[in-house]
Amino acid sequence: MTVRPLTPAGGSAARGRQPLPRVSVIVPAFNEVDTVGRCLAALQRQSVAPFEVIVVDNMSTDGTLEHYRALAADDPSVIVITQTEAQGLVPTRDRGFDAARGDVLARIDADTVVSADWIRQLALSFARPGIAATTGPVGYYDLPLATVMRQVDDFARRAITTVCGAPFLYGSNMALRRSAWRSIRSSVCSDPDDLFHEDIDLAVHLARHGLPIGYTPRMAATVSARRMGDSAEEFADYTRPFDRTLDAHGVRHASLRVTGALLRRAYPVLHHAHRYEVRRAAAA
Repeated sequence: MTVRPLTPAGGSAARGRQPLPRVSVIVPAFNEVDTVGRCLAALQRQSVAPFEVIVVDNMSTDGTLEHYRALAADDPSVIVITQTEAQGLVPTRDRGFDAARGDVLARIDADTVVSADWIRQLALSFARPGIAATTGPVGYYDLPLATVMRQVDDFARRAITTVCGAPFLYGSNMALRRSAWRSIRSSVCSDPDDLFHEDIDLAVHLARHGLPIGYTPRMAATVSARRMGDSAEEFADYTRPFDRTLDAHGVRHASLRVTGALLRRAYPVLHHAHRYEVRRAAAA
């Protein structure tokens, strides 16, 4: 992965244009050996390379750490670190955010596959001085009609932005300025009992510090639909932290609860689509 300076589209550092911010990509991981290669390969195919990729392993037991280290051996921009003090996404995410040296901290999941222009689009969005964080649309790479799914997700996020005045962050495809992280670092919830959605918690604390969140539709990514294979009860348990996070912060605005409601309504269709794709892949 060759690191190239980030400059605005059509410009160059040589002509005196202000370089775009350096982007650190943080990838928390726990037992993700099956998704490691796909995630890193997408980051290595970027039209503009990230400043660094920080993989944070959280005590994996399936060989994830060793696999990441093997993949990083030939790529000096990939840094593999560990978080062994506690099991959980929040302390693992925080370990990566704290270690990052870039101007912008991008956060994806280990099963995220970003589009080839993802870093460039992300960096361009932070060329606007008023934005503290942003998120982009997400589709599913292992469901039928993946492109349509991403377009539906994009429409839903635009609608949420219009209704709520600002989008929520989505942990599989988001970024914030390092300066914004430092502003909220001491106030974000540690969530040791795993009761909240950490990305919503981040968004609430950014808003309370007056730090604007944007939406970048060209900052596209896909993730695995493996959660759609959960039972209806398991999926309902996954959506409950939406309301729980808002309740814990005293956020009462009804329109802000639309994400959880939309997911619950979409579950039957997505569940059947996931079952179809699993059967099709098994028969191939």
